[in-house]
Amino acid sequence: MPNLIGPSGFIVLRVLGGGGLFWLVRAVIRYQRGTWERIDRSDVWRLFACGTTGVAANQLLFFNGLNVTSPVNASLIMTINPVLVLLISAAMLGTKITGRKMLGIAIGGAGAVALLILGAQQTNVHASWQGDLMILINATSYGFYLVLVKPLMVKYKPLTVISWVFLFGA
Repeated sequence: MPNLIGPSGFIVLRVLGGGGLFWLVRAVIRYQRGTWERIDRSDVWRLFACGTTGVAANQLLFFNGLNVTSPVNASLIMTINPVLVLLISAAMLGTKITGRKMLGIAIGGAGAVALLILGAQQTNVHASWQGDLMILINATSYGFYLVLVKPLMVKYKPLTVISWVFLFGA
């Protein structure tokens, strides 16, 4: 990360800027169409959870973790994300774990092993277990986000969902 701004400061600017733009676009669309898609009160908790896991925790952990670990380590750890999404989805939504899904994960795992072998040849790469742990928690947080947001993306327009997610994530 550049010395000008730290990872957390960058994320604050990114989330506030992105969230502001999403709400600005929603306002323009409302002005043009005269409608404003409302969310059900029962979905507020899920949107809040999405903002927490998909924006706040996800972004802060990833950028802070990447700041203290190697890009190779971060890339390898992030390859666990499809496994986490499958397991979380099975636990929360009852998604079936099929042979085809497991084959896809195995192929992805083989790619991760290839990266590990090639990445092991790097020298003088700064990495810490704290950074690796932040990236692992980031991957888990993002896995929860992907499972939590799925029903919302079916129910509402994407701009509505992302606007609320960024608002709660900020």
